[in-house]
Amino acid sequence: MAGLGVLLVLQIAGVVSALAVLREIALHPSLFPLLPLGALAGVALAARPEWTVPGFVALCAVLLGRRQDAALSVPIAAAAVTLLALVVREAAGRRELALRAGATTAMFALPLVAAGLVAVGGPMLPGVELTDLVFLPLAALALLGARGEQALVALAGAAALLGAGALYSVAVEPTGAFPVSEHGNAAGPLGDTGALALTLAALVPITLSLALGDPGWRRALGIAAAFLAIAGIVAAGSLFALLLAAAAACAYAILPRSAGGRPLLPLGVVLLLLALPPAAISAPLPGSPAPRPSEPRVAFEMLFDRTALGVGPGRYRDAYPDYADVPPRAPDAPREPESLLLRTAAEQGMAGLVGWAGAVAAAISFALAGGAARTRSGLAVLCGLGAYAGAALVLGGGHLRLLYVFLGLMLAAAWTGRSRTSISGAGGI
Repeated sequence: MAGLGVLLVLQIAGVVSALAVLREIALHPSLFPLLPLGALAGVALAARPEWTVPGFVALCAVLLGRRQDAALSVPIAAAAVTLLALVVREAAGRRELALRAGATTAMFALPLVAAGLVAVGGPMLPGVELTDLVFLPLAALALLGARGEQALVALAGAAALLGAGALYSVAVEPTGAFPVSEHGNAAGPLGDTGALALTLAALVPITLSLALGDPGWRRALGIAAAFLAIAGIVAAGSLFALLLAAAAACAYAILPRSAGGRPLLPLGVVLLLLALPPAAISAPLPGSPAPRPSEPRVAFEMLFDRTALGVGPGRYRDAYPDYADVPPRAPDAPREPESLLLRTAAEQGMAGLVGWAGAVAAAISFALAGGAARTRSGLAVLCGLGAYAGAALVLGGGHLRLLYVFLGLMLAAAWTGRSRTSISGAGGI
């Protein structure tokens, strides 16, 4: 990437990070120690600009939820789109990868646009959802080779901060970035305990890949991030997420990198867990909220009523009173389904489910064919994706950037495995 492009991206990403940190410090003076840490991070990025893209992707995929980035949506979108434009301009030698990433992105985007056109309350353009999708081709095209390794380090660092923030919110005091639920469990940047637990469970294999790697500061980061991620899941109060994190971690630890015919073991372990009675698996930890069985029924009714395209992206809360036995203005009327998959089905219908299944299957197929499961980073991302997919059946949360980044990293790992010689000579951003 040209020097001017690097400088532009560095400035935009720096503005996003600085605004997020300063906003939290202004709201909670007890977080003042974050200021020198943020300054050190800025100096480090200025000295090592090659970490800009992995750091920005990890920040947006893990730490910046819509509760926090509502006021930062413009700089985030500008940074992501600018990065993607600069990457696509230099992707002429990676045409097959660009086409794969574009096709996978389209499988998510087309149901979103179609469902928006027939959404409850009138046609709408799901701008936020489509902007989040930019992170899939961005990760696929920008995080190749050494950038993929740097992305794992950045994601592990983000997991450490996310777990530490969740633990701080329940042990000391809640903050704007790390609130707690009405039951006292950590809710994380999304303000949702399920989304927090889902994110941390998916990141445990990433932290383990560093903890089991070569000695040095990366191993220390991996060990610390793994413990903090588990602590964050406990603070969120999700036994199901703990089981999935353990299954994904065991799969990563016992599966040889030269697995050959056994690359699907991580997903197989997850599916085995999912075969158990969901009520037994999803039993809450002490202090976590009681199950709310009416929400799955509402989501299914939305799907059966509007089978093809659902009620529209982001319109679940608006349509909830029409399907639930509560008045529209009742305090608990806009309750979320305790399943990311059910929410997708309710909002995008069968088109969304087919699009999701096709996109994930296409990315995994390309990754396995390219030998991604035989590399440390590729196997870690595959295990993380398995944990994410399993958690999405039971846990809620509508923040999908991490899923898109995982899929993009799998495509990048497969391309690196298939074209190692040419990619290593091409460099990257």
